[in-house]
Amino acid sequence: MNATEDWEETSAVAYPRLEKHYPIDDLDSAEHIGDAPALLRIIYERVRVEASLINDADIQRDLRLRTTHHIFSRIVRLGVFLAKRHKRSDVVSFDEIYRDQLRDLLDVDDELFARIFYLGRRIAEYVLREGGELSPAKIKRVRRFARENQHNCKFCGAPLEFEEGKRAENSLEIDHLFAQALGGTSHKSNLAATCNRCNKLKDSRLSFVDIYHETFALVTEDKEK
Repeated sequence: MNATEDWEETSAVAYPRLEKHYPIDDLDSAEHIGDAPALLRIIYERVRVEASLINDADIQRDLRLRTTHHIFSRIVRLGVFLAKRHKRSDVVSFDEIYRDQLRDLLDVDDELFARIFYLGRRIAEYVLREGGELSPAKIKRVRRFARENQHNCKFCGAPLEFEEGKRAENSLEIDHLFAQALGGTSHKSNLAATCNRCNKLKDSRLSFVDIYHETFALVTEDKEK
């Protein structure tokens, strides 16, 4: 199996497409919809994990995906962190400091580095202008669509409670599969109806299994965190 086939098979399981599309066609979101998946693919196809003690292809692939998520989170969260800091200072350009810190982080050739820098920069800029945020009008449209079609939670499959203002564990939440904090857009292909419990557990992570990986990869100004 070549790298492309491996990625297609893995991504189909790790980031399943929505069976039901929500009525949000956002041109600004559509422009950036492929940035996060493209960066994940670049990293995954070049990550190699030697697990010589474990002769199991599925486990080795899972370790490779976990490593991919860790690297992806560091690249994206670093870009967002530096972009936020740059807005408060005109001393050093964001491009310059982000490029320098990515150089320290990555061991890749110049051509690949340029591609990663380009995607990381676009994602950081998109997150900062809150491109993934849904307006109240869009939220109302998604809620109505989910209610009329009696959607269940995307993650656990539980029936959803659609009563406005209710905050039970099974009350409807709108989740960005790729979180806005990681460059996820508000395009219909990135939205899902979930229960309150699953949405809070997943938070801004790529997947449930990455809770611990992504917590330690977090770049933050909150020293206690």
